[in-house]
Amino acid sequence: NTFQNIPFEFTEAAYIDGAGHPRIFGQLILPLAKPGLMTLLLLDFTWVWNDYMNPLIFISNEKLFTLTVGLQRFQEDASTSYALIMAGATISLIPILLIFIFTQKFFIESFASAGIKG
Repeated sequence: NTFQNIPFEFTEAAYIDGAGHPRIFGQLILPLAKPGLMTLLLLDFTWVWNDYMNPLIFISNEKLFTLTVGLQRFQEDASTSYALIMAGATISLIPILLIFIFTQKFFIESFASAGIKG
């Protein structure tokens, strides 16, 4: 939907000015689509980072388990320390928080421009 919202007149004007396909894509379309792409990056990264079922199904070696599977396995232990589980959950949020801080400007811009029709 992000690419569909870019007006055709922009690319048409670039063609008239003599720009080729790579230049139009790199200097016109990508900068206009950056908020949507950064939002996609944030949401996809969060989805993959928090995925529990795929690593549980496809990874058989316990040394290769992801953090979400490891936290669940740690919780199944009989002598579970909830303080350690909460510390692990907090540490697992750090990469998502860093990605959000990096993409926050684009994320907000994407939502702000979603209601505007050209």
